[in-house]
Amino acid sequence: MASGAIYNDGGGNHAGHVRIYEKLDQCSQSTPVSITLSPVASISYASANYCSAGVDPSPVITGSTGGTFSSTVGLSIDSNSGEIDLSNSISDTYVVSYNLSSNSCGSASVAQANITIVQSSSSSQTVSNCGTYTWPENGKLYFESGVYFETLTNSVGCDSTVSLNLTITNEDPTFSYGSSSYCSIEADPT
Repeated sequence: MASGAIYNDGGGNHAGHVRIYEKLDQCSQSTPVSITLSPVASISYASANYCSAGVDPSPVITGSTGGTFSSTVGLSIDSNSGEIDLSNSISDTYVVSYNLSSNSCGSASVAQANITIVQSSSSSQTVSNCGTYTWPENGKLYFESGVYFETLTNSVGCDSTVSLNLTITNEDPTFSYGSSSYCSIEADPT
């Protein structure tokens, strides 16, 4: 029997708690009632944008757990944990879905998060110079041949690794012109 139900008209007036008793007498005892909710969850990642060479992100799940993760082709995602493998994913924007199973109380929700993956980049330069070379990428002055690296930020905010294959040639101290001055109308000195 429900005690208090006579005051609940169902339209919001007099709405409130209803106690259910096994039997109504002076020593009534309440009977436990189990209420099962439909599974509901939300997911989020620390950022909406990731570089392909970055640390693989995992989601934070709020609410019901035990669902599976999925997305469209191109995103490498672990269906159990939701961790995204950035280096094996194609640069694009994706919707990550977290699907929960339905229960006896109804269908479950699908939580979603948007993720964009952009590419890191690399390039190389080969330079030969006499004496020294100032590399415009970092403003450093180099005196010796070698391969040098610099990490910059590319146009999409990811690392851009630039390599410089530098050959420095030194001036020949034994070389000299026959004269120290020449007229502009004369032939070029050799």
